[in-house]
Amino acid sequence: MSAAWKERKEGPFFLYFAYNAAHLPLHTTTEFYGKSGAGLRGDVIQTIDWSVGEVLHALKEAGLDKNTIVYFGSDNGPWENAPDRMFRPLKEREGTNEKIWERGGNKPWDAGSSGVLRGYKHTTYEGGPRVPAMISWPGHIKPGRISNGLITHMDLYTTFIKAAKGELPQYKIDGMNMLPFLTGKVKQSPRKEYGYFINNLQGIRVGEWKLRDVGGHAQLFNMKYDPEEKYNQAKDHPEIVQQLKSRMIELARDVGKSVEFMYFK
Repeated sequence: MSAAWKERKEGPFFLYFAYNAAHLPLHTTTEFYGKSGAGLRGDVIQTIDWSVGEVLHALKEAGLDKNTIVYFGSDNGPWENAPDRMFRPLKEREGTNEKIWERGGNKPWDAGSSGVLRGYKHTTYEGGPRVPAMISWPGHIKPGRISNGLITHMDLYTTFIKAAKGELPQYKIDGMNMLPFLTGKVKQSPRKEYGYFINNLQGIRVGEWKLRDVGGHAQLFNMKYDPEEKYNQAKDHPEIVQQLKSRMIELARDVGKSVEFMYFK
């Protein structure tokens, strides 16, 4: 246990621990290299798993594990369109792992995969922004629960402030309070809408329908039974396309951005 934990007095605390892994270029220690049986990316994931375990162990040692919210999540999907510089042979040794040096650095398959989801990092298909997450809060959030409810990282700010009984700022906040949903007081997430931005607004999801329109090419997908975004239903449901386009324009104006199919000041 660190000295900081030992000397900590009663009162709230906040720890933000941002791993640069499993971001390209991948690195891991000699202890974990080749141990996962799933390639270098698997080794890196195993390393992160160990590290998170150390954080949880520290909380337990400090007697804080029963009264601490622990959240673990990712910011985006795999970097499948990574530039060539990420895969160039190393010019000098980086870190302490000789095996990665001997390997010649990273390979294209180290970027990972979005599985059945379409797209990857820096795209507005689901393989980019849709990521898994885990949260634990003993005595408040039921363990073992699995949900596909819609939550964004914007919601975490509002939710954690509410959990800590703090006060939100007076200006407009995009994040929603997810405590009732996470604690099981309500069955459905209060978030019914999500905007897909890359500089400008490229798509929107409202309920089960997602419209993606880049360059005037409308794509309408049903997230309930087609999260892989295989079937474009824009021609079958022109009325839904128009409804979602109108909502995109409203949202873009609200945040001071443009929509990809229409530019305005």
